[in-house]
Amino acid sequence: MEVLCELANGIQIVRLDTEEEAAALLRVFRDVAMHMGWQPGHALSSVPHDAVFLAAVDRGRIIGGLQISISDEQGRLPCNDVWPEIAANPIAAVHTGILALLPKYRGAGIFWPLCVESWRYCIAHDISDVYMEATPAMVKFYRRIGWPLEIAGELRLHWGEPCHLCRLTVKEVAGTLLIRAVRSETYRALIRQACRLAA
Repeated sequence: MEVLCELANGIQIVRLDTEEEAAALLRVFRDVAMHMGWQPGHALSSVPHDAVFLAAVDRGRIIGGLQISISDEQGRLPCNDVWPEIAANPIAAVHTGILALLPKYRGAGIFWPLCVESWRYCIAHDISDVYMEATPAMVKFYRRIGWPLEIAGELRLHWGEPCHLCRLTVKEVAGTLLIRAVRSETYRALIRQACRLAA
């Protein structure tokens, strides 16, 4: 695994390099899915060859993370299984299929750093659009914390829950972070992480 950043609490945000590491994160995802009552079917049963995995690691133990899927040879993203009519740009779009942390680590300041590293990945690979599923309640939450989400797909059942397919542009979220950083030390810390600036 490649360490991308280390948080003040000692937790590291890493990019997973091997299939074995990715499989360990998938096991965490399955545990969280069971705890949350999600019904992912076979979506978390094997490591997709076209996925990038970022993880949070506490003293060598994977405690959560996120999966970024790149389009396949036909230009399809995993979200096309539920929203087949969505035609994303196959070169400039990815799908964040899951972002999850073990229950005891929620609220520990890990969520935002994981997101920042995923957006850094997108910038480094000329990816402009991120697609993700969100329940109506989560759409409201994400918008409240500054994510400029656009509803890209109508409400449909996904993993046993009614979800919208949402689109987020990396430029818009970067702009939102900069605006909020003017008034918030929390957001300034995220900008420092994104730009690898010293505190």
